[in-house]
Amino acid sequence: MRSRESVRPIFVFEGLDDVGPYSVWVGRCNDSTAFEPLPANGKDQILLFRSNVRPHETYLRLGIYFFLDRDFDDLKGYATGPDLFLTEMYSIENYLASERVLESILVDELKCAGEPIDRALSLFHAAMESFFAAMSPANRRVFHARRLSIGLKGSGIENRIAKYVVAELESARAITDSDSLKILIPLEREPDTGETTNIDIEFEELDPHSRHRGKFILAFFLKWLDLLAEERSAARKGIFDTSVRPRFSAQQLSRP
Repeated sequence: MRSRESVRPIFVFEGLDDVGPYSVWVGRCNDSTAFEPLPANGKDQILLFRSNVRPHETYLRLGIYFFLDRDFDDLKGYATGPDLFLTEMYSIENYLASERVLESILVDELKCAGEPIDRALSLFHAAMESFFAAMSPANRRVFHARRLSIGLKGSGIENRIAKYVVAELESARAITDSDSLKILIPLEREPDTGETTNIDIEFEELDPHSRHRGKFILAFFLKWLDLLAEERSAARKGIFDTSVRPRFSAQQLSRP
C-alpha cells in the first residue's frame, strides 16, 4: 500500500467492520483528513505485525497508525506509542449503545420530535442496568479467559444475545447457569479458584457499560430498540403520549 500511496497515512484496523465507524469519527474531527484503510485479521495480527516491523523498516513506521479495541486484555503486554490508538471502552460497540444514539433514534427514526422522550431514556437506563447484572457471569467468564490466556474451543463465543437473556422493555432476565455458560463460552480449560481470586477483584471494579464485552451490549441494545419501536406503534405502557407507526428496524442501522 505504501508503494502506491506515498502521501496519505495508512490506518490499520482490526477488521473490515471497523472501517466505517472510524471513517465517520475521523471525519467529525477533521473532514480534510484522508487516509488509506487497511483491515487486518484481528488484534493479535496487528500487535505482532507492529512489533516485528518497527525495529527494521522505516517506511513501515512513518505514517502508519494502528487502531485497536481495548477488550479485556488491553495491549497484551506490547508497548504503547504515538502510532497506536486504543479505545477507552471495551470496543467500538460500547460507544454505539449509548443515550446519545438513543436520543437520535427517538427523534429521527421513531418520530418523537417535539414530544417528551424522558420516559424512554429512563427506561433505557433501567433496562441496561438489568442487562449488565444478568450478563455479569458471562462477562466474567470471558474476562477469566482473556486475563489467564485461556483459549476458546470450537467456534468460540456465542454472540446471539437470546441465548443468554430474555429481553424486555423494562429489564433483561438471565436464562443461563454455570453449565450453559460452558457451552456458550467454551474454554480450552476451566480456571481454578486460585487463578481467579485476584482478577475477580479487578473485574468487580470495571464499569459495565464501558468495560464489559461490547458485542453483548450492542446486541441487547438493538433488540431493545425493536421492542421500543413496537411500543411506539402501540403506546400501551405510557412511554409515549401517542402512537406512531415508524418504519424502523434496528437490524437496518449502520454501525457508524
